Formats: sequence, structure tokens, C-alpha cells
Amino acid sequence: MKRQVPTTIDSTDLILDILSRTSAKSISRFRRTSKFWESMLRRQYFTELFLTRSSTRPRLLITLENSGDLIFCSSPQFQNPNNSSLVEAVEFHIRFPVDWCLRISCAPISGLIYCPNSKISRGRLPVICKPSTGQQVTLPKATTTKELVHSFFVYDPTLRQFKALFMNHDKDAVINEFQILTLETGEWRVLKGRLRHYPLSEGICINGVLYYIAHKVVGSTVTVVISCFDINSERRFNLITEANGIALWSRPSVLINFKGKLGGIQSDWRANADGRLRLELTLWVLEDVAKREFSKRVFTLPELWENHNVNASVSIAGVTGTSEIVLSREYISNPFYVFYYNLDRYTLHRVEIQGVEEFKSYRVRAFVDHVEDLKFLTAS
Repeated sequence: MKRQVPTTIDSTDLILDILSRTSAKSISRFRRTSKFWESMLRRQYFTELFLTRSSTRPRLLITLENSGDLIFCSSPQFQNPNNSSLVEAVEFHIRFPVDWCLRISCAPISGLIYCPNSKISRGRLPVICKPSTGQQVTLPKATTTKELVHSFFVYDPTLRQFKALFMNHDKDAVINEFQILTLETGEWRVLKGRLRHYPLSEGICINGVLYYIAHKVVGSTVTVVISCFDINSERRFNLITEANGIALWSRPSVLINFKGKLGGIQSDWRANADGRLRLELTLWVLEDVAKREFSKRVFTLPELWENHNVNASVSIAGVTGTSEIVLSREYISNPFYVFYYNLDRYTLHRVEIQGVEEFKSYRVRAFVDHVEDLKFLTAS
């Protein structure tokens, strides 16, 4: 009988497989152990393996802010009610003075946060940060000729490039030029174009298109529209003024990524016959860009709030890849909860987030489907 020779496993491959299941912070530390491991962990094979593994365990990215602090942390994202705990603990990443980030103008991309006007850089230049590792990059200064400025952080999936879009306008809301920075080149390019609109909301980047809510100004007439900008061609802004004959964005809306399509959520508190408050969510989804066709669904959430008689202050973090709207309290309380409403099963789960109790009354902001990516690390 022929003897079977056991298969050997290369120790380096085994270690890489183990490291691909850890955090970006651990990878950053491990890279500093030797030149050999720095080289191995910069390889394209490993960065792609790490991203694949990270994508299977998305996290909820949370910012905590008060008058003196800005804290980034995250927790495992609730995915399966049959085997997931309803209690999660946060992992703290990094802490900054609160004026480090005056505002965030776009949802995180590949685990990166864009702060367009940061005091930690000279001249209050835009800064890109990876909260999980604390890495920061200050962008070069763009030319500013007007007093009102807007900028966005985007990703071009075709060329696999990160870009910053910078626009400024006068009091008449006329934009005659806008600038684009490709991070890989480090140089701003000026693009000409007359735009009679200016942003009202943060931007969201979906499949190579930047979307944001804007005011379109024609003479004395102001209309709320959705602006769509193709990141790859860098040539054209399309404006959606209405959908199905209805102006969608006349009320405050949160733009979301809904299964790779642009969506928007509007929220209202409504009283039942017994006076108890129910939260009603209206979900709009852009089904056909060319035809400007939107779908509409309205959901009334079941009662699961701690005090049903109080108009609780909640914010919408987004919609997960498993079709769950995520809502969180706007301020830390003890205990602190995040709510997951499943759009297919119409179920609501309340998940307690532990580890933030000491930050009572801090303002909270959450982002769904946070996935760590090593692109920023290998470019450093």
C-alpha cells in the first residue's frame, strides 16, 4: 500500500491567513516588526485578502463628540438575529480635540474619513484620516476665490483612485469652476463649468457617482434638487428636480446607499389614538437614473423605545447590506442602544452598545457597513 505523504503548510502563508482576520491597527503594528513583514504586508495579495475577510464582518463606525473631544470607535454590526448577541462592546480607535474636525462632508469610504476644514493642519487644509490606525494625510491647498466653499471625498472604482472635489461660489450661487484632486498625483486640476446650484447636504458616493442634495438657483427661483456627478469622466453634473411628478427633497432627508442604488430616508414622529408616538420612515430609492424613477415605501416602526411618550431624538445611520435601517440615539445615555429595523421582515432589534457609558451626553453619529481597507496603509 502506497504511503500518503502529508501536505506541509508554509508558515508564512499561515501567518498571513491569521493576520488577514485581525484589525488594520494590528497590521500597522505588525508591519513595524521587521522589513520582511513590512514587505509581505504591503503585497497586493495580502491587501486584497484582508479586504475580502473584512467585508464579511462589517462594523458600525461611531463618533462621540462634545465641547472638548472627538472620539472614533466601532462595534460589530448586528447581522443575524438567530446567532447574534443583542449586546455589543465598542473598540476605541483614536481621540482628537473636537476642533480637529469641524464637519464631515461625506460618508466614510474604505474606512477613511474626510475632514474638509481641519485645525490640525496649517492653513486649515483638508485632512484624510483612518480612524482605526490614526493615520492622517493633509491635502495640498486648493485655490479659493469665493467666500463660500464646498468639498467632497469620492472614489473612482474604474481607476481605483481616491479624489477630492472642491467647489466655491459667490453669493448668487454661481459656480464658474470646480477643482479635483487625485490623491495618487497630489495635484489639483481646475475644471471649467457654470453651475447654478450649491450643496445643502453631505455627499454619498455610490458606484462611481457622487450624490448630494442641492439648491438650484435660476433668477429668484430656488428649487431643491439632487445633484449627480460622474467621478470617472469628471465632466457632467446632472440634476434631478422631481420623481414621479413629486418633489422628493422638500423635507429633510438622509441620503443612503440602498443595495447599490441612491436612496433617501425621511423620518416623522406620529401619535397613535392613545397618544403614544410611533416613528414613521419614508424610503425613496432611485430605481432608474435615466427615467428619474423612484420607488417609495413607508414603514411605521413598532414600539420599542424606552419611553414611548417622549419624542426621542434619533438619527439615521444608514441601511446595511442586509437591508436593515440603523438608527441610534443622538446622545449617549446609560444604557445606550442602537436599533436595527429589517425592511424585509419588518422586525426591530435593539442592541445595547457597552463601553461608552462614561461619555454620557456626548453627541453620537454612526455610519453603517464600516469595512477596513489597507489601501491607505500601503500608500503611506
